[in-house]
Amino acid sequence: LYGLRDSVTRRLLGGVWDGLKQQDLQMYEEAYLSNDADRESPYYCLFNNDLTREVPPCFIAGAEFDPLLDDSRLLYQTLAAHQQPCEFKLY
Repeated sequence: LYGLRDSVTRRLLGGVWDGLKQQDLQMYEEAYLSNDADRESPYYCLFNNDLTREVPPCFIAGAEFDPLLDDSRLLYQTLAAHQQPCEFKLY
């Protein structure tokens, strides 16, 4: 979960078949985060880091029906816009 709270793919994809409906994502968040303030932690929300320099090489994978696909695309586009070493593959 890169930090997007709402997106097209989150609304249209994910359900009981893959454990990624909205309620599931909320349950995973609550299990991972100690409190609401942790949502802004750079360890949780990647976009709260400086992604413009010194980012290690990244391989970002997405799937055609992935509810988090918009998150993956945004991360790739952000890194690529700042000439950070990254590759995106859609499966």
